[in-house]
Amino acid sequence: NLLYQLPTGVGEEVTMCLWAVCRYNLKAHSSSKSITEYLVGLKSILASGNDNTDGRPASKKSMSPALLRTLQKFIATGIFSDICTDPMTLDPISTKRVWASYLLCLKHVPSATVSDAYVLNGNLTHANIFGMASCASMSPKSTRRIESWIARQETKDRSMSTSLMLLLSILTVSMQARNETEMKESILGLFDVMIVTGVDTMSFYLLAAKVAFWWDSQELYQLQYIDIPTQSVSKMSSFFVSRDLNFDVNDLKPELLSTLFNSFIADLPSKLAVLCKLWKISDDVSNRASRILSTALSEKEQSDSFKNDVSLLSCARDIVILLEGGDI
Repeated sequence: NLLYQLPTGVGEEVTMCLWAVCRYNLKAHSSSKSITEYLVGLKSILASGNDNTDGRPASKKSMSPALLRTLQKFIATGIFSDICTDPMTLDPISTKRVWASYLLCLKHVPSATVSDAYVLNGNLTHANIFGMASCASMSPKSTRRIESWIARQETKDRSMSTSLMLLLSILTVSMQARNETEMKESILGLFDVMIVTGVDTMSFYLLAAKVAFWWDSQELYQLQYIDIPTQSVSKMSSFFVSRDLNFDVNDLKPELLSTLFNSFIADLPSKLAVLCKLWKISDDVSNRASRILSTALSEKEQSDSFKNDVSLLSCARDIVILLEGGDI
């Protein structure tokens, strides 16, 4: 309410000062309440301002166009940068709520302003990866860069908080595939990452989640295929990611989130085999999976302290078997 009554210059200064106070509360007290309320308030102001500029009846409260543009730019640049760089000492669910509030604000910022800011060019870190993943739909190139960063993160020796944030980021970015070409490129790209890094990374989890979401979005479980692998395709992961539930999983407890990803991994070989058959990339994927499996098994024979995840190795083996016409 205060901003509506202030001149443009003073309004800008008040906005920045209030944001600084919110950042202090985040850093000093590990509290997201003030930032969340600040962003909710900004969203209401932007929504009201947009009503007054798009031909709809103006509300009783009005804001100068100059101040409105300043707020829009501040959201797309300053606030985004601060959330990305400030140390996130919050638990993953609170961090998600901060980003969710921010994204609601961003929806009211003109696309031209967001494009000019191009916020997704920044460095990727564990503190900002959820927000970056949530904003990835702005640019296909950014989506690939974010997926590649997530895929290279190791699965071992991570805190529960970091692992949970990576899984939440995977769920967020996995829902953003636009078409078959993008999916095919992403699948091959993730296997290329594993050729270099091995299977002890988040690559398989990202691949499994993307396939699960794509499978449901295309309603592939309802189709009758001719000449596909003979194994039965489970519907368990598709149940979890139905369109009515896909955002709700972000609030699952860590142990339930782990169960969800285990279902993704369990369903991956059979679903991926069907997709590869449809898209005629079976040989490309089989060749990559075989190289990954061969390297991992060779490391196992040569090391007494083998660390590869056995379930992920089994997943790679099943993918190779199914793509080569076998049965599991």
